Amino acid sequence: MADGLDSITRWQIPPSDLTWDIDANCQLFADFANNIIRRSSEYSMWDYCAIDPDALRAYVLSSLPPDLQEAATNATSSDITLWYMLGCDYADLQNDCNSEACRSAVNFRDAVFGGVTMPQFCVTELRSRLGMQGNADIAGIGVAISLCIEAFLVIAFFTSHMADIIRDHESSSSSPPSRVRNALRAVLPAFYWSSVILNLGIVAASLRTATVVSGDDQTEALINWRNGGSLSPYDVQLAALVSVFSFQPTFMAGLMLAVSGERRRVTLNLAIVPVLGLLLVPLLYMTMTWISVFPRMVASLLTDEFDPSYINSVAKNTVVVSDCLTWAMLAICGIKVTSSFANRLMSRRPRREPKPLSSQIMIGVYLIQLVSIITMLISLYVFFWLRSITIGLGDGNDPQLDWGFGQILALTTWIPVIVDFVYTYIVGMRKGLEGHMPGDYSVVPTADLEDQDSPPENHMLQPMADSQTSPSSGSESLNQSSSSRPRFSEPAHPFPKQQPAPLRQAQRRHST
Repeated sequence: MADGLDSITRWQIPPSDLTWDIDANCQLFADFANNIIRRSSEYSMWDYCAIDPDALRAYVLSSLPPDLQEAATNATSSDITLWYMLGCDYADLQNDCNSEACRSAVNFRDAVFGGVTMPQFCVTELRSRLGMQGNADIAGIGVAISLCIEAFLVIAFFTSHMADIIRDHESSSSSPPSRVRNALRAVLPAFYWSSVILNLGIVAASLRTATVVSGDDQTEALINWRNGGSLSPYDVQLAALVSVFSFQPTFMAGLMLAVSGERRRVTLNLAIVPVLGLLLVPLLYMTMTWISVFPRMVASLLTDEFDPSYINSVAKNTVVVSDCLTWAMLAICGIKVTSSFANRLMSRRPRREPKPLSSQIMIGVYLIQLVSIITMLISLYVFFWLRSITIGLGDGNDPQLDWGFGQILALTTWIPVIVDFVYTYIVGMRKGLEGHMPGDYSVVPTADLEDQDSPPENHMLQPMADSQTSPSSGSESLNQSSSSRPRFSEPAHPFPKQQPAPLRQAQRRHST
């Protein structure tokens, strides 16, 4: 075969002692080495015979010295492939490699081996050809921005609650800071339900993603990658991180609503939050048992900040610690609620409006919210760190950077909350809340009700023309409530009073 190659006039065999310029064109080198790296993952040694003939020809011509390039331009892909195959298989070389053509092919193969195994050699171009990319459904740009908006809103709600404790009692309710706090309190229920829906969707999608890439499906994903497809190595870790993050806003918003004393909100939280917490259990298990299995030849290229073992360790530890903290907070709240419910049943007392929470309990609630915020921010930071790594694995055209339909849809989750906040800030809390009520209801500030002789609970959702109330007295009550300026009751205790939320009382308008 060597004599046959030597007799081909259009292909001059390079000398066996030639120094190949293997880094003359990194893009052509990546095109040629791409197949070798993908196919070598199935074997214990590098499979240098797994080549693309056209990529081989282009790379050989670019690596030859200028004086030999012109003589080799007439060589076809078949000519160069026939020569290359003489030296690509180590097993065949153990028998015989005495011809000049064979030694020349071995010399070229050794030069390629040095480039493939050399750290940081054309690594950017190699990574761009290896098909490593992220998952836009989990960490797309729209999803990432939506998570940042959610984190910002949660911190704003928490800061507003803290400001209500330390604010000046003489401050005007029409001042800009007070209007911001009032608008945040008004949109908190809307934020809670948006957060619940988003959290359910994220956890469900994360479980599906983790299931798809685990077990036998991982083998199928690797086979698809070896055949030229793409591979998303950190899907499970990203899915777990975003799920742990998304649970915290729902949990915190639920605590804020529960503190207001609305039994309906407490009941809903008792039904929703534990379900979301239970969904985190299988995701935690998958994250702890799952390790991103890179093909061996790819892992050798991922050094320094792309080291898979280090990345897996950071992501797993973050998810485990965050999940354990979340379940600890759920357990504390669950024990307290269960204990209070059991005491009420054992005492057989009639169900009454809840009493103000003690200072110790309120401090515990705020500490739990603070821990939840810290957990949320840490998981969000690690999420963005891992997302940047998956983007760096590719060529800069990662799907996570594309604005698709799903990314725009993810941002629409918070549009109603933001619009409602802006509207309430502009028109005031009273008109903002009345916009969510039927036409025959009006908002009455809590402070106005406290000025009357009857207890506040007697005014909640009470028709003004009652069977026991004369029309004239109803008209007087209406005039009093409608003429009085909305104002806020200042708690004598440093913590919020355990009573229905301010400005959420309503009276049916009396039709004269």
